[in-house]
Amino acid sequence: MSRYAFDFSWDSTYGIAAKLLDETSRPGLVLDLGCGEATFAQPLTELGREYLGVEIDEGSVARCSESGLDVHLVDLANRDIDVVHDRLIELIAGRPVAAIALLDVIEHLVDPATVFAGLARLVERLGGPTLVVSIPNVTHIDIAT
Repeated sequence: MSRYAFDFSWDSTYGIAAKLLDETSRPGLVLDLGCGEATFAQPLTELGREYLGVEIDEGSVARCSESGLDVHLVDLANRDIDVVHDRLIELIAGRPVAAIALLDVIEHLVDPATVFAGLARLVERLGGPTLVVSIPNVTHIDIAT
């Protein structure tokens, strides 16, 4: 079991993000960057979105793939943002992208500025999909426990 495996709840940050995407984004693909165990996949597909996840943890990618989820190994922290950008474009494969999610990922990055520079370029190339970002509240009881 991965440390990134948890149950989805509509009352969680992920649930709020799903509702936000449902209300504000156009139909199409949701690119979930740093998807962990793809907890976000089922609620998004229930909302009529197509799901594509990328993750650095090989075990998580393997488990997601075995479950039939469209999840691929990508290292967002690669300092060569052209490599990351090109890989994401390859995985998107011309599909219209409705939104990009970066949920509870920023705090794991060594150089978030480089990741966001690459992300800005990707968003521009994709025609401005909705971007949803969350950062955990380190004072929340779940984290403190």
